[in-house]
Amino acid sequence: MFLILNADQWLLALAAFPSLLKILVFLATWLVIWLPLGIVVALIIKGRGKQFLAANQKLVLVGTLYLVSLIICWVTLQIEQTSPGAYGWNWGISLGLEVVLGCLIGVVGIGILVAIELVGGWVEWQEKKVEGLGRIILPTLAIALLVSTVEELIFRGIFLNILQQDYPLWTAAAISSTIFALLHLVWEQKETTPQVPGLWLMGMVLVAARMANQGNLGLAIGLHTGWILAIATLDTAQLIKYPDPPNSWLVGRYGKPLAGLMGISLLLCTGLALQVIKDFL
Repeated sequence: MFLILNADQWLLALAAFPSLLKILVFLATWLVIWLPLGIVVALIIKGRGKQFLAANQKLVLVGTLYLVSLIICWVTLQIEQTSPGAYGWNWGISLGLEVVLGCLIGVVGIGILVAIELVGGWVEWQEKKVEGLGRIILPTLAIALLVSTVEELIFRGIFLNILQQDYPLWTAAAISSTIFALLHLVWEQKETTPQVPGLWLMGMVLVAARMANQGNLGLAIGLHTGWILAIATLDTAQLIKYPDPPNSWLVGRYGKPLAGLMGISLLLCTGLALQVIKDFL
């Protein structure tokens, strides 16, 4: 009987699902729709051989995955019978200004983090690598903005709102942050596993950014963008060098800030700063 429901009845049935089941359906549908495209793209990449760098392979696959996610987001709007604004997405100049502000906070935060590590002698600055920055920053910014926009719309927008149908705000935030952290393991496990607690805390701070911004996603998108931009630029340009053996517990295992005390401290300080600036937004 359930199989012969019309489209409107299907939407009503899906809308009545428990929140966690809705998210499971969202993720499963996302995977099913993307998988054929991902396989085709992977075969094309394989056909290009060793000339196509591993980093580019991941980038192309992630790009197709995130583009497909926009279709799932649109379908979710129809099921929930709501608008992007309900999830914190509001077009306008204010959105752009909020993204810029968040990006500045993120970049400055990473800058302070690196400066402290340099003064402490925990990392070494590679002056000769600065020359290559011009070729890196703009493409990295574009990628960071795409990734941050999609991830914030899904995890701090759609998932957070759906979970609040069954849970209080911060319980919903903890669950969405757990999903956010664990899904990072899909692409890489060895270097990502030590970052899982940091990724969870990052998700919580980004929820705080949305709440500080009156429920809008602009500040969270910008903050996320700034972090990705700064960290990816440092990594790609190889601007800092870790001593051997590195102080992993401090600066992060495998050179990943979210896997070390300094990165965790940055997230906590950012969360506190958001409580201060929320009165000005």
